[in-house]
Amino acid sequence: MVRGKSMNNILPKSEFPKNPSEIIKLHLDGLLEEAHDAYVNYFQEHDIDYNLLNMFAVCCVNIGKLEKAEKLFEAIIEHAPEITEAYIHLAEVLTATDRIEAALDLLSMQQVKSLYDHKIELMRCELLGKVGRHSDAAKGLRQLCSNMPKDVDLKLKLAEIEVLLKNINEANKL
Repeated sequence: MVRGKSMNNILPKSEFPKNPSEIIKLHLDGLLEEAHDAYVNYFQEHDIDYNLLNMFAVCCVNIGKLEKAEKLFEAIIEHAPEITEAYIHLAEVLTATDRIEAALDLLSMQQVKSLYDHKIELMRCELLGKVGRHSDAAKGLRQLCSNMPKDVDLKLKLAEIEVLLKNINEANKL
């Protein structure tokens, strides 16, 4: 960014990266404003690739454009519901904007549960804990632990919830 202008106003379109991998590299290298503008330019000239659109939405989050990111994640979920990361990122945006219940509702939808993604379920359990629904969080974490019995971090999270529920014997078993 130069003097409040985006790169779109400075670089001719021919100088933007044309290859999605080059745009993602800009993004991952921390050149977020440049990556943002390159994503915009790319989508003006190409059909939508929802995986790349998901990366663009993450870039928007990274530069603080949460409202824009939220709309992008919602579009991804509508048109490419198999992209599980979009649910996680949208829930993170909702949580960051003090809408924990909305994030929980999103991750509790049957459509989302049917994806069987442990990262989504873990986030749902964490949100359940944040809103004081510790029994529901424990139930979900128990299921995750049974599916991934060697995951020590999961067992620690479950033990913390069991202590909150005063299930000390269960916590000690973990």
